[in-house]
Amino acid sequence: MIIAIALSMTFILAAPLNTHADRIYQRFSEALKRFETRTRHPTDVLIDPGDAEIAIFGMGRLGTCAYDAMVEQHGDVVMGVDFDHETVQGHQNAGRNVVFGDPTDPDFWALIRPTGKMRLALLAMPKQVTNLAAAQQLRSKGFTGMIAATALYDDEIPDLEHAGVDAAFNFYNEAGVGFADHANELLEKRLLKPHRPLT
Repeated sequence: MIIAIALSMTFILAAPLNTHADRIYQRFSEALKRFETRTRHPTDVLIDPGDAEIAIFGMGRLGTCAYDAMVEQHGDVVMGVDFDHETVQGHQNAGRNVVFGDPTDPDFWALIRPTGKMRLALLAMPKQVTNLAAAQQLRSKGFTGMIAATALYDDEIPDLEHAGVDAAFNFYNEAGVGFADHANELLEKRLLKPHRPLT
């Protein structure tokens, strides 16, 4: 009984900390830097988007179809991002410009080199919470380009729009090509508007 109560208390105490983990980390990140080693971890290499103008976060089935459709329409200005090493390696072997990264991690955004070319971000990750976090991180870094995202259910769309997504589409109603087509329509509406980098 004592162990059960103690375990329950740890869940109660941990819940608010987990909810605000990123905010807490960002508040103390500068102080924590003194504990960093001089050698950079292999997963913490700087990411150079190069000439990329379109970023697709989440390179699963939907993201891959959207990536290929965007390359077909815009050429080699597309970059994919995924947090699974095997998925990234598979795409790289297939010749796609895909890098490893977790867009829900604040440190990920610190690794991206400044670029003024990025104008469209597609959030094709399967979980609502990850798409929300990525949208919030993009906007908090000053990105004013277009953001399109997928949602599993229609009632998730308002939350994405509130987080800064310009348009959200039902995951089950969109094939990757359809998602890319909708994103292109958004892009065409704001082609002449200024945008700011992904930093």
